[in-house]
Amino acid sequence: MDTNQLRAFDQIVRDGSFSKAARSLDIAQPTVSMRIQALEREIGGTLFARTGSSLELTQFGRVFLHHARQALDSLTRGVDAASGAAAGERGHLTIATLPTLASGFFYELLARFRGAYPQVSIEVHTGYNQEIFDMLYDGMVKVGFMTWPYYNADLRVLKRFKEPLRFVAHHTHPVVLEENLNAERLMQRARPFLRVDWSHEAKWRQRDLCASQNDADLEVPPWTAYHFLKDGVGVALLTEPMVKEDLASGNLVELHVRDVDPFYREIALVCLNRVDRNEPVLRNFIEQVLEDL
Repeated sequence: MDTNQLRAFDQIVRDGSFSKAARSLDIAQPTVSMRIQALEREIGGTLFARTGSSLELTQFGRVFLHHARQALDSLTRGVDAASGAAAGERGHLTIATLPTLASGFFYELLARFRGAYPQVSIEVHTGYNQEIFDMLYDGMVKVGFMTWPYYNADLRVLKRFKEPLRFVAHHTHPVVLEENLNAERLMQRARPFLRVDWSHEAKWRQRDLCASQNDADLEVPPWTAYHFLKDGVGVALLTEPMVKEDLASGNLVELHVRDVDPFYREIALVCLNRVDRNEPVLRNFIEQVLEDL
């Protein structure tokens, strides 16, 4: 039994005659007849009966029709699925990202990818650099967004970009009223300056800034710093996505420090060297990242 036999059988039922089915399938009528005869021999029964000028299914044919159409439908869906997988339109994508990158840019990237490839299932895990590397190495994820640099010979960098960090304080904090703010005045009025470990470079530059601060040293995770600021305590460097809504509402205020060069953290999209980057779903995601950035 082959699919051509099943298609011939289905088309005859739809068109009501062998000759019309032959035209629909663009083959000769004797070929259609031969396919039905071969199918009847294989399944051991007669599929059609002629009653005058009309062609009708036998009881045997009516029972078999349901299963034949199920088989054809399953085959069609299988071909579509295979074709979609080859084009990266179907499949499964696993990504790791930093907790502080899970909103903003990352959300917008994922939303666009989801819109372009709605049949791809997506699984996202969050963690810090070492956790992301472990997830990559264990095969839990295929790609990850990590703070860069992260030195490991097993990693391949697919894309690097810089994310701005902003000096931010609560709108009631006294430092907001400072005009022509400089680094020295910022440290005097921060009370305290909350150091956040965004990257090696940002970490050491913050330490240099804090050298003149009289308050007790305080280094906290990003979201802890954010909640301190929400309570009106201190000044911190935070990413734009973290404070976008608070800046828009006026609850938090960005501080412009005239004698301090801009702060950034560098992010890299990475995978292991051994990963096949031409796997269709992964390839499409990487192309989306390269296009967006």
